Amino acid sequence: ILWRAGVVVVVSAGNAGPHTAQYAPANDPFAITVGASDPNGTLATLDDTIASFSTYGHTLDGFLKPDLVAPGRHIVAPVPAGTTLDRTAPEANHVESGYLRANGTSFSAPQVAGAVAILLQERPNLAPDQVKWLLQHTTRGSVSSTPGGALDVGRVLAYSGTVGYANQRIEPSQALS
Repeated sequence: ILWRAGVVVVVSAGNAGPHTAQYAPANDPFAITVGASDPNGTLATLDDTIASFSTYGHTLDGFLKPDLVAPGRHIVAPVPAGTTLDRTAPEANHVESGYLRANGTSFSAPQVAGAVAILLQERPNLAPDQVKWLLQHTTRGSVSSTPGGALDVGRVLAYSGTVGYANQRIEPSQALS
């Protein structure tokens, strides 16, 4: 319903590994599903792969997910001191006071959501299907073991051609209409 109302929906693929792309909302074609890439300990991007924990594969309806990937391994993020996460995280994951190193598609999806926000700030008339198409057609090439390429914000923002539409010939469910 949100997608048809003009809202771009970005979701995490999940952290269940290969051949597990069966659960909502990540299996929905009317969402941008984001998997986690693994830089394999290098700054180079040519050796990036999908993270071993990142959900990917065919949905029960035959769609290949995730739609694209963004970094999701060894992400350093702030954490409020004294929270459950701060107290229970292994000491090795504490980079310094107030910061943890963590993994997961929950760290990947916000990067894509941020790119979408920047894109829509520059091009507010894009429909969700156009945003998804643009993200998928400006990726940084394929990432080993995943159907989608990697997010490339620079290419997304620099794209000047005709923007197509994702989800061509896919009928949305009428169950909640």
